[in-house]
Amino acid sequence: MTKEDCERLQQIFDEFGTAKTFFIAMDNDEAFTTDNEIMLKYVKFADAPTITLDSPNNFSAQLKFREEL
Repeated sequence: MTKEDCERLQQIFDEFGTAKTFFIAMDNDEAFTTDNEIMLKYVKFADAPTITLDSPNNFSAQLKFREEL
């Protein structure tokens, strides 16, 4: 992720925190597999994102969600 991506992720967490629910779409076709599966989940953050700097302007993040029914 870029610095801008990290800032946007932090803005989303600041807006929703661990209390508000929202939808996420996991596009496995783009990132993980050639299967045409796209999953839509109704979740809320279980914890704040953990963002780490991997190299200059290259970040990674760990996200923990709790699925809501």
